[in-house]
Amino acid sequence: MARSGEGDPREAGPRAGALSALLQDLARAPDVTEGAAWVAVLKPGERIGKFELVRELGRGGFGVVWEARDLELGRPVAFKAVRSGGQAGVRGERLLREAEAAARLQHPNIVTLHDVGRAEPGPYLVLELLRGMTLAERLAEGPIPPAEAVRIAGEVAKGVAHAHSQGVVHRDLKPENVFLCDEGQVKVLDFGMAHAFGQPKADGGTRGYMAPEQLARAPEDERTDVFALGVILHQMLSGKRPFEDEKALRARGAAPAMEVPDEPELGELVGRMLAKDPLARPRNAGEVRDALLALQRPPTGRPPSGPVRVRRRPLLRLGAFVVVGIAVGVLAAVAALWRPATPTPLAGADSRIVVAVADFANETKDPDLDGLSGLLITSLAQSPRLQVLTRSRLFDLVRQEGREPVERIDETLARELGRRAGAKVLLLASIRRFDDVYAVELRALDPIADTYLFTAKEQVPGKRGVPGLVDALAVRTRVALRESEADVRRSGLRVAEAVTGNLEAYRHYFLGIQRIDEYRFEEGRAELAEAIRLDPDFAQPHLQLAMGQLWSWVAPREREAHLAAALSRAERLPETDRLILLAEEALLRGRLDEAYRGYQRAQISSPSDKRILLRMYWIARFTRQDLVEATSLAERALALDPSWQPAQDALAIALVFRGEFARAEALAREWAERWPSQLTLAVLNGVLLHAARPEEAFTVARKAEATGAPSGIGHLALIRTLIQLDRFEEAEAALRSRTTASPDGLVLDRLVPKVALYRGKRREMQRTLDRYQGPGGTPSGAAVFLGAGDADVAGALALARRALPEVPGGSSAAAFAVAGHAEAAAELLEKHVAGLPASSTVLPQAVATIIEALRARDRGDVEGARRILDGLRKGPSRPTSHAASFVLGQICFEAREDACAVEAFDEFQRHHWLFEVSAWAYPRSLLLRASSEERMGRRAEALATVERLLAIWRHADTDLPLLAEAKALRGRLKAAPPTGAPRAAPPP
Repeated sequence: MARSGEGDPREAGPRAGALSALLQDLARAPDVTEGAAWVAVLKPGERIGKFELVRELGRGGFGVVWEARDLELGRPVAFKAVRSGGQAGVRGERLLREAEAAARLQHPNIVTLHDVGRAEPGPYLVLELLRGMTLAERLAEGPIPPAEAVRIAGEVAKGVAHAHSQGVVHRDLKPENVFLCDEGQVKVLDFGMAHAFGQPKADGGTRGYMAPEQLARAPEDERTDVFALGVILHQMLSGKRPFEDEKALRARGAAPAMEVPDEPELGELVGRMLAKDPLARPRNAGEVRDALLALQRPPTGRPPSGPVRVRRRPLLRLGAFVVVGIAVGVLAAVAALWRPATPTPLAGADSRIVVAVADFANETKDPDLDGLSGLLITSLAQSPRLQVLTRSRLFDLVRQEGREPVERIDETLARELGRRAGAKVLLLASIRRFDDVYAVELRALDPIADTYLFTAKEQVPGKRGVPGLVDALAVRTRVALRESEADVRRSGLRVAEAVTGNLEAYRHYFLGIQRIDEYRFEEGRAELAEAIRLDPDFAQPHLQLAMGQLWSWVAPREREAHLAAALSRAERLPETDRLILLAEEALLRGRLDEAYRGYQRAQISSPSDKRILLRMYWIARFTRQDLVEATSLAERALALDPSWQPAQDALAIALVFRGEFARAEALAREWAERWPSQLTLAVLNGVLLHAARPEEAFTVARKAEATGAPSGIGHLALIRTLIQLDRFEEAEAALRSRTTASPDGLVLDRLVPKVALYRGKRREMQRTLDRYQGPGGTPSGAAVFLGAGDADVAGALALARRALPEVPGGSSAAAFAVAGHAEAAAELLEKHVAGLPASSTVLPQAVATIIEALRARDRGDVEGARRILDGLRKGPSRPTSHAASFVLGQICFEAREDACAVEAFDEFQRHHWLFEVSAWAYPRSLLLRASSEERMGRRAEALATVERLLAIWRHADTDLPLLAEAKALRGRLKAAPPTGAPRAAPPP
């Protein structure tokens, strides 16, 4: 073939906008039959503009083709006189865009469009002149050898893949539109031209090569071309098309199986290209091109081992006619569903339609556009008719299946997850860029029935307009799903205003949420902080950081600052986030009944948000002391994500506090076996510690630490177990060796002064507390505890007053109550609960109960104090019940009721790792217990207890009064003859 017009720099292609201008001109022209006027003009030697006609080459679907000569450039060209086919086909804006895009295609395997124009007789196109034959003419001679068929199909795929990368779908691939040039080149013809010029086709396609979705007038995409190319390849190899007629195409069942000798992969590829379900085909021609290139091998000179064979797949014999009838009926129903005006997806349990959104296929390669699925989810979530699954929910499903972590929810994965989540609509979208124009195509399908519902396309000039484009897609989706226009207007959302118009900031927020879902908290925190830096008015990352204390990775003062920032921008938040924010504020301020109601409203708005259920759990557990309700909420959160460690931990604790140790342990072991990780092992470790089995808990903690990231979880489990085992030096070493990026870094940092205090190293503890001082040197809660414990009541009370509100009054009141100072505790408690509901939290109730017991003690009513504290010890909150055990031990010791004291201290010591002020109280409990044992005459046990204390305090500050008391007690015990059996010491 002689290919003309090989790239003269003066004539690279039609000027920008030329084809659209021509089509618009045609749309304005009178509605007459174009073509008749050309009859008198199309003659050899006739000049039309700068083109001189030479001879007629043929007549096509929408015009007459002549060989002509370009008199300016001196080259032969193909001159196509166009018959417009009526005006209705050229008026649509979509056709203008399609034709303009097709005109821009420049590729060696696509026929080059040199020029467009309009003469008096009508419009014309000027294309490169090709010499050779069409593939249809070649197929008339019979099948094509496999190697040559693969080469031809590969060249076609190259051209079509280029078009797909530019957002152009051919829609009418067939042998007549594939040209085999004399020199061996393969060219694809008619990219959208016939359609653009209004020829009478459906939405594209030619019978025999149309995909099932084209026959059903359903949405088309690149896979429509893949199907047509599969038909062509099948025809080249076998000499026949794969489906005898439309009835065979509509029937249930796969395409005929093709067996190609020496090339089994080729038959398999053809089968995938001919899949009736578009999602089962290769995604686009680029995938087909790559597969065909892999099959191309140098010729061996040997003949093939046998002919190509085609095996028809018969329908099941039993009820075959019924099956065919059902298949045709189903396809007809699908055709109706595929029309945008009549989709009928089923609703969820609360009558809302469950919708899943896959991540956008970002073909622009601009990373700032990777988070568009989150924007679309946010916009759609405002609908009262839709229940939109969060992206976190989809990641939960991935994790539950034990898969390797994924970065994206692509189309294949989204389809599977949508089915698992019960979604009735799955939204698949792609974004492309053409110069400065951004175009999004959205397809909606029913993932369960594997049927398409509708499509939508939007485009916008400039990147800044992309958020508005997402809004437009959300509106079109809601309308297509039969939501009333009034509801859409009433609950619509402009994401650029309600979220952020800064796409780079949104990308960092998008990644931050994903990292938090993956328990990579420090990375998530950094991404959220970067989102705020890029857009300080972006409220959502402020809200997420304000909620970070759920995983203990945001400090209290930082949380307060982010909460204030989010509140000042509350009007910019979507409705569910706004409800969560107001509930968070109520929670922080102690208005827990209000917070609970707020979370309930948010949970109704977003029923798949497990974090809301866990927030409600904490209020139910600590405010209402309703362990039944707390258990139910934890179980509901786990129903959404059985692998979620915070909910596992919550359920296990609720069961432990209800005394259901066996069930808690069984569940924890099941979780650790099903989802082996530091997270699940940490839950099992906590259950065993609550059950007072620290040696078993230590084995589990070691296993947790060895499982890898996130290392902070394993360290925390190990350290709290070492504390319970009195192995404080090892706990210190573990704290020093922890990774700085651990997700529980804040919790671990707070353990440093706590472990130092356990060991009697008070000056070291005070140095480490400096980092926790608040603005203006506000003392930390630990400093208040220390002052109260040293009986410097006046000094400690001054610290506590100065600490308010940085250190909550309830915590400071607890420190004074445990230390036995009733009136100081009462003063701080009164400040804490002022203006709050009378029963706003368990802590004030517990502190008030302890104060009541202390006042009974002060009146000399030790028995009354015991009754009061026994009620608290048997209550549902184990940390406060163990605090009550410590206080009771002190009261009994002071009253010289030593058996009561030993029993109470024993209860406290079995669980002291739970207790907030145990670093001060635990050493004191050992000394007082040993003193009671001495008074009871159990000197061996007393010596073992005091030696236990002195081993812990081996490196304690030498000037501590408690240390001097312990050494004096040991001296007395060693000097006196022992009585009673010695107590077993804990493991070293």
